[in-house]
Amino acid sequence: DALGAQSRVFQIKQCGNLILEGLTLANGSPATSATIYGGGLLAIGASGLGLTECTLVNNRLAGKDYAYGAGIALQDCVATLDGCLFIGNEVYNSNRGHGAGLAFVDCASCDVNTTIISNNFIQSGGYQNGAGFYHATGVARLRNCLIAGNWVAKAGYPGGLQIDSGTVTCESSTITD
Repeated sequence: DALGAQSRVFQIKQCGNLILEGLTLANGSPATSATIYGGGLLAIGASGLGLTECTLVNNRLAGKDYAYGAGIALQDCVATLDGCLFIGNEVYNSNRGHGAGLAFVDCASCDVNTTIISNNFIQSGGYQNGAGFYHATGVARLRNCLIAGNWVAKAGYPGGLQIDSGTVTCESSTITD
C-alpha cells in the first residue's frame, strides 16, 4: 500500500521468471511527469511475469502529456494474469490517458485469464483511451474475462477496451463500457 507516499507500489525491470501471487497493490500514485506508466505496478522488459489472484485497487496516475495503466502498465513484456481484479484505478489531469485499469504497450505476448476489470476511469483533458484496458502493439489474449463499468469523462472515447495496434483475441469474455 503506497497511500500518501507519492510513488507506485511495485516496479520490475528486465527480469526473467517472476510470479506475484495473492497480492493487493493499492493507492499507488507516482509523482507527475511528462509521460508516466503504472501506478500500482510498472513492468518493463519482464520475460516471464505472472500475476495470480492479485488485486489492483485505487491506484492513480497524472501525466502532463501521456499516462498509461494506473493499475498496471506492462511495456515490452511477456506476461500472464490469472484471476486478478482491477477496480477503482484512475488516470487524471493528463493530455492523453490510456488504460486506467491496465495498459499493455509493445508486449510480445500477454494472456489475461478469468480477470475482472471494473469501475476504472479516465478524467483527462485530451484523448481518453480505454479506461478498462488499453493495448498497443503485440499480442494479447483475454479468456473468461469481464470488462465492465469502466468510464471516460469525455464523450466519444471507449470506456471498456481500446486497441491502437497489434492483436487482441477475446474468448468467452464480456466487454462493455
